[in-house]
Amino acid sequence: MSKVTLASLTSDQSNERRTGFRTPRANIMSETYKGLSPAQVARKAANKASNNGECWWVYKYVYTNLMYRPN
Repeated sequence: MSKVTLASLTSDQSNERRTGFRTPRANIMSETYKGLSPAQVARKAANKASNNGECWWVYKYVYTNLMYRPN
């Protein structure tokens, strides 16, 4: 099978500028969260931020923002 590349409709200069700032999510994820599903990551991060659920409003805020953010 041959490698397929997608065509870009923008200029090369624009692509270089954009790709320099865009990092895949897998590369910036902490070792603590690697291998977990998005829901597991959200639960673990929310528990850590809220002192294991003691501050329920912090848990709810973190969990909601991680689960329902636009991609």
